[in-house]
Amino acid sequence: MTNAEKINRLKHLYITSEKLIDGVEEMIDENRWKEKEVTHAISVVDEMLALFPLTFSEGALQSTRQPALMINLADADDEPVELVTKENGLTTYRQPENTTILYQVSVQTILEDKKFWVLNYVANYARDEKVKAQYRHLTLAQGKKCITNFPEGSYVASWQEDMMAIYANQVGWFSCLDEEDPVKLEEALALLEKGYKIHDPNRHKYLEDTKTRLLLKLGKTAEAYKIVAAALKKDPKDPDFQDLKKDPAYLAWAKNAKSAAKEEEKVYQQAVEEEMQRVTDNFRHPDHPFVQQHAAALNLLKRLMVTVRMDDIRDKEQQGETVSSEYLDGFKLRTCSLKQIESFEKKSGIVLPDEYKAYLLEIGSGGEGVYYGNDGVPALSDLPKSDYKEIAKPFPAVGGKIKAPYKLPTGVKFTDGCILLGYSHAQNALYLVTNGDCAGEVWLDTLQYGAEAGGKFAPASNKRLKLLAFLAESIQATIDGIWEASEEGDWL
Repeated sequence: MTNAEKINRLKHLYITSEKLIDGVEEMIDENRWKEKEVTHAISVVDEMLALFPLTFSEGALQSTRQPALMINLADADDEPVELVTKENGLTTYRQPENTTILYQVSVQTILEDKKFWVLNYVANYARDEKVKAQYRHLTLAQGKKCITNFPEGSYVASWQEDMMAIYANQVGWFSCLDEEDPVKLEEALALLEKGYKIHDPNRHKYLEDTKTRLLLKLGKTAEAYKIVAAALKKDPKDPDFQDLKKDPAYLAWAKNAKSAAKEEEKVYQQAVEEEMQRVTDNFRHPDHPFVQQHAAALNLLKRLMVTVRMDDIRDKEQQGETVSSEYLDGFKLRTCSLKQIESFEKKSGIVLPDEYKAYLLEIGSGGEGVYYGNDGVPALSDLPKSDYKEIAKPFPAVGGKIKAPYKLPTGVKFTDGCILLGYSHAQNALYLVTNGDCAGEVWLDTLQYGAEAGGKFAPASNKRLKLLAFLAESIQATIDGIWEASEEGDWL
């Protein structure tokens, strides 16, 4: 059979499979049972899979170069094309009504999923318990097969995560219902874990209940009860675990776990305090006047960073993840030497704010995604040479304000005398002022929103915080979480 013949056959079979699968669903919902209808639907999907390998055209869709096949679900012999609209310089592509698109990269996965869906529907909704038991076995086997289509780490889209979650769940749940062999139950748990690792608690919460029941069947009560405790803490009325909420065994475990958790927390907090004591006043340049002047602020920053670092590591360990050297490298910052700072100021003609120099000397640049949100503190090497002249210019604000903010003199910019520090949680540009009576302060640019919406170039915090205090609040925002952070500023 030629490639073109295979594709034509695939189109006809695909439309037939859609009708047959709808028929299976209708049959189950109407409490009718004809196994041959299920068998027929499965056989058509198997016939489609047997057509591979085949190749879709790269030019089938104008919106992508991905090899694909568009099928008119009402006419297998039709050759539908995307609908293209050009308006106001924008080109949009639409899929015609009653069509579906199969992509070369995922078509076999989609077809295997069709088989799983049919078997799983019967296993869950058939009225005859013997039929349900028979199809649980078949669904279990197909679920295991489907899981192999998703090697670990290959999930790139939510639909793939959804597929993996339901396969893993059904393998775990049906094994829990029907299997007694501990070895096979452990195998089912390992497969369930593949879905659990990537599950979204909002979309795939059912996995939590399934994993709990499978763990309990295996006698792994401590692991199971941890899931229950976390769920009930989030929602005491969680319907999945009301039967366990008052279970004597769970209550006894919860009491002991609470006591153990208190002791663990005590030990952990002691370790945090010891690390904080270690970094306090532990300076690389203890005799430098800037370091001495800002020692208290530098110590606060270092102590806050200890909290972030140790909390992140503990969270990772509690989730059973490996704390690798590469992971730990993410917490490292890049300090500057006095010689590097002096050389930069000489070559650039820029006099850096004292607090920025103290920070680079003792703490260091970086920290994005770890201590701060979107960006870290820039290194001197991050400052573009093309910006040196503007950074060295006088900052146009006096007394914390810029007069007539939309009517600066010709040749003057709002950002004159400023270093781009990074972007806030709200994606607004943050600038470090280098000179004038606002030197050392962090300012915020929201001019793009316009005057009517309150757009301005102004201090980023209500108290006009200078760099070190601003960075401390930014790290505190990381610790508290963006929604609980102080509303006194827009933090890095």
